[in-house]
Order: sequence, then structure tokens, then C-alpha cells
Amino acid sequence: MKTTITLLAVKEDRTPEKVEKSEKYAPGFAEAVRKQEKSAKELRKGSQWGWCTVELKVRVETEAGDVGEGTAYLGECSYTSDLDFMLNSGYYDDILKEATAEAMKNLKDAIDRRM
Repeated sequence: MKTTITLLAVKEDRTPEKVEKSEKYAPGFAEAVRKQEKSAKELRKGSQWGWCTVELKVRVETEAGDVGEGTAYLGECSYTSDLDFMLNSGYYDDILKEATAEAMKNLKDAIDRRM
């Protein structure tokens, strides 16, 4: 069985300021995000990881050619890189489990359809 994991930073639809207003976060939320050194530095460099939605995709393929795919998302993230997210977020294992569970369910469904 072959497993492929893809981790991406996808452009966040809402700015920290819009999140602060729409979600009724405590005043200063947007400024706190902007003041985080890692976030500000990455945003200035044009890195998607400075303010993004994290997308994790898992693709599982059997030797018989059956495929299952799963995807999990985590929005409103601010990291310096994919490695920073994986090692320091505390969420990597959770979204990996979520995407893997979906991929395995979809793989089982694909095998069942073939049978």
C-alpha cells in the first residue's frame, strides 16, 4: 500500500482584522496576530504560512489500484513554515488522523464497489 501526505498553506479568506470583527474575538486579536514576530516576518516575505488555512491531504492506494483520499483543514493559522506547523502547532496529529480516517473510509468504499 502506498500512502501520500500533502501539507499545504492555502490563502486564508479572511484577514485577522475581519476575523476579529466577525467572530467577536477579544479586542486586539488582529493586532496580536500581526505582532507575532514569526507571522509578520513571513507575511512580509510573502509566505502563505504567515496567515493561512492549513490543508492536509492523505491519499492511500493499494497494489490493486484502489484509492482512498481524505482531506482535513484548519483555518486562521500563523506559522513560519510547514515544519513549524508540524512540530509546534499541536494540531498536526489531529488533522492527520482526521484526513487518514476519511481516506481509509473512502478506500474501503472503493474496494466494496469493486467487489
